[in-house]
Amino acid sequence: MVRITANLYEEAYDYIRQDSAHGNCVMLVAADVDSLCAALMLQNLLKKDMIAHKLVPVSGYRDLERAKEQIIEKDEDLVSIIMINCGGLIDVREFFDIESYTKIYVFDSHRPLKLENIHHNNINVCVFDDDRETEKLEKVLEAFESLTYNSEDDSENTDSDSSDELLENTRSKRRRLDEDQDLSRSARIKKRTQSNLLMNYYTQGAYHANSTAGIVYDLATKLSKTDNDMLWLAIIGVTSQYLHEKIDTTEYIRSARVFRDDTARFNISTDEEMAVINNEGEIRIEDEYRFMFFRHWSLYESMYYSSYVVSKLGLWNPEGDKNLNRLLAQMGFRLEQCKQIYTHMDVDLKDRLRTKIEEISPRFGLTELCYPSFTRGYDRKCVLSAADVVYAISALLETSPTTAVHFGAEGTWTENRDWRDMLANDVADDATNEKRRWWVKNFYKAYDALGKQSSEMVLHGIRICMETQQAIARQVFAAISKRLIKKHNNCWIMVVDGGPDLPVFGHQLTLFRMGLFALDILRTTSARLKPLIVTSLDEVHNVYIFTSMVAAPAFGETRRNKFPLAFQKLEEKGLFVIDSFDLSSFELKRDTFVNAIKEIKYE
Repeated sequence: MVRITANLYEEAYDYIRQDSAHGNCVMLVAADVDSLCAALMLQNLLKKDMIAHKLVPVSGYRDLERAKEQIIEKDEDLVSIIMINCGGLIDVREFFDIESYTKIYVFDSHRPLKLENIHHNNINVCVFDDDRETEKLEKVLEAFESLTYNSEDDSENTDSDSSDELLENTRSKRRRLDEDQDLSRSARIKKRTQSNLLMNYYTQGAYHANSTAGIVYDLATKLSKTDNDMLWLAIIGVTSQYLHEKIDTTEYIRSARVFRDDTARFNISTDEEMAVINNEGEIRIEDEYRFMFFRHWSLYESMYYSSYVVSKLGLWNPEGDKNLNRLLAQMGFRLEQCKQIYTHMDVDLKDRLRTKIEEISPRFGLTELCYPSFTRGYDRKCVLSAADVVYAISALLETSPTTAVHFGAEGTWTENRDWRDMLANDVADDATNEKRRWWVKNFYKAYDALGKQSSEMVLHGIRICMETQQAIARQVFAAISKRLIKKHNNCWIMVVDGGPDLPVFGHQLTLFRMGLFALDILRTTSARLKPLIVTSLDEVHNVYIFTSMVAAPAFGETRRNKFPLAFQKLEEKGLFVIDSFDLSSFELKRDTFVNAIKEIKYE
């Protein structure tokens, strides 16, 4: 068992279930929405089967190293390590140096996978995957195993030569040289082809496979243990990957079709229940507009701060404001009404919104304003869409206490978790450890917000995200208007190193969202699309935080990112520190910024 596709999901889970009777299980979970959704679903499965386990949040490789030293190496009874959106890009068996009886189960959407994890002789590592890349991976694995084992055989033969038999050693080397020279032309071509195949596999660029939450939901389906709560988590996980442009529209629609069928199966309503706008816990199929939080913001603000509308109407300049006003006027909506909170708008305007948008928006180039999605009723207080929850949970994860105070949205952290034990060895006055402290607290806050069917924490996240989105819009508008997004070699680079909103951009998730916002505009304003680097100064830790992305021609399309290849080369020179599980993001010391930037080149 190495690479686990759908037909083997149930068998692999049985190994976890059986091993749990003889030892402990640890779950290492990365810090993103898809990971949290997957972890919650997997915990649900483990609890149903009475499998004891410990959940450990990890934000990057330094946290993974810390978990190895403080938990993995000290647990003599450890039999199962489950990794959620981490581990797929490194040789995990070598990293953990595990005992023969310990198995590692990897659920990771980052690609390309490290081949050492999935070759056929690695019985200690099981990587869950879907079936779409099976044919391609089988060819790559064949090449990997052929080249690796042949190389090892050669090495073993060389090592077996006795140092006391110099003459025989020399003769042996000559014989091997003659054998190499006698290789048939076809064998040499095959070897060269296999080497090129491996090189292409690792240099094709970083990308994402199916949502990890989607994989875990498929596992639960195979086990016949899905329910409405797990369905909602799967929807949120897949929606997160789609909104952050990690999967394309084709992949999203494929998953949405499955979710539509299960929504109909789990949410059978009577006529009386259908009449209730917010039936608590019920999931409904409902198209989502491509402007943020329109159920919670005013219609005007929702459109004004959404990158799709911004890019089409040119809202970063004064003329764009007039375009938005004209759009709303032609829809027959008064500006005063549109600037009211959506819940306070006239009912007849809400009823006419969909019809008017479909009629008027194409005149302004807004031809793709909706996509298929889902909503759910929360504690009879409100209806939240999957996108609402994605953005809210992201905000809870990424917002530092300083930023929350800056926004006037300071919140309390969960008190009934074991994060205090995890941080017991950290030094309180160390800046790095302080960042880790608030990050771990944020992780559990977001985790609880997802796991509890209460709108309170999600709405708190929405309020923070609204503030963050306005800061992102202000920054991008200024960068576009003042031409601060510079051409650098064969890419664009956007540097944020000052201004009142600088503390807001101290997290890679926020930077990534800002990059996507800028790319939406650049798709419209630039004749030739280029990859984009976004970097922001973290004054507290005296580093620049970087993230990178590759522009696709339109939303719903994806491109592979080759920046990680360049970043890894520069990391070897000691210029960068790559700690994130997403290799498109990294940190750079402030005093090396100028020299390092000169060496960045997208190939």
